[in-house]
Amino acid sequence: MHFLVNCFFSAILALCLFPLQGYAQNPIADMILTNGTIYTASPKQLFAESVAVGNGKIMFLGSEQAVMPYIGESTQVIDLKGMLLLPGFIDNHNHVFEAASEAAGNCELSSTAVLSEQISYLEQCRRDSKSKCTVMGF
Repeated sequence: MHFLVNCFFSAILALCLFPLQGYAQNPIADMILTNGTIYTASPKQLFAESVAVGNGKIMFLGSEQAVMPYIGESTQVIDLKGMLLLPGFIDNHNHVFEAASEAAGNCELSSTAVLSEQISYLEQCRRDSKSKCTVMGF
């Protein structure tokens, strides 16, 4: 009976510890950028040396040594060679207030037409312009 009780508790202990084995390992990153100055924009840690990315999301920010467990056979490791890495800035360059005001003018050109195709339209814009010196548009 004592043997069965020991086996039972051993089995329970093994089942309880088994899931911890999977959580002890870090997930493998798709890409790691390391050996640089990485701006995080976090007040808790403004800069890091390495970043691990998996499934399009940041998995880890920290030191070169601490990122090592995230490296797998298929991980792309990029050496930043001391360069600065900043978050992606996307600028579609709209001037919303100017576009909604007379300051933007009223001469809207085609982004696909060549200049020779737009000359007559530019001439009309010049004739219609309140300012006879400058044609403004977008």
